Amino acid sequence: MKEYFICEIDDEKKMLRFAIDGTNTLLITNKLLKAPANSGIYGFAIYKSKLYPVVTHMSVEGRPKLKYFVVFPEFAFGVTRLLDRVATELSEKIISTTQTFGNYMGTIEYLGETVFVYDITKVQVPKEAEDLAHEVKKEELKSSEKEFERVGEFLLLGKKLVVRTSDVLSILPSNNITRFQSGEYIGFTEFKDTVIPVIFVQEGNYLVVVGSKAYLCQKIENIVGTVVKNTDGEILEVYGQTYPIVKP
Repeated sequence: MKEYFICEIDDEKKMLRFAIDGTNTLLITNKLLKAPANSGIYGFAIYKSKLYPVVTHMSVEGRPKLKYFVVFPEFAFGVTRLLDRVATELSEKIISTTQTFGNYMGTIEYLGETVFVYDITKVQVPKEAEDLAHEVKKEELKSSEKEFERVGEFLLLGKKLVVRTSDVLSILPSNNITRFQSGEYIGFTEFKDTVIPVIFVQEGNYLVVVGSKAYLCQKIENIVGTVVKNTDGEILEVYGQTYPIVKP
């Protein structure tokens, strides 16, 4: 069983829905260093001072609307939307039954729908991209580099807010709460001989301790996304949704 990203791309004539294997993903970002208009390539995603040339589905027509970039070791794959990340089994039946889907490696089932899995192992990075990458000055690359977060560094709490895993001190059972409403707090709990306030996210069995506070919730998920700074602090963009990032 592997993890797959369910993707969509809007081009000038149609919408494509497909999946890609997310096994070797480094990160997902919406930040793009655009290439010159006459270069024939889309641009580059940047991670750890390295340029990753953007490629996309071979069947797109015209100039596709690429908003998110799934970064792999050798390139970044551009899509319009990331709908979901699922763990499932691959069916390879189409490979032996038709030549029409030569760019696909099989299918998966997603919400009752059969989705073709695009074969990213056949992706070829244009030589123009390699040449242009060498021309980008180190100073330009450094100034263009944005703050990225690696896959798996965030937890989504109750579908409402996210925390960095490095900021999580512990996850406790919720029966440790002493209920007492006071402002934004619904009660208190004890952690390492210290009493800390509890913030309600959703009714559940867990208390996620972050800094000097704990968050009551039921559903805790590992997620991928892109950090964006705004006037209110930091938010995480995930599959077109945004969630506030809780600070310790």
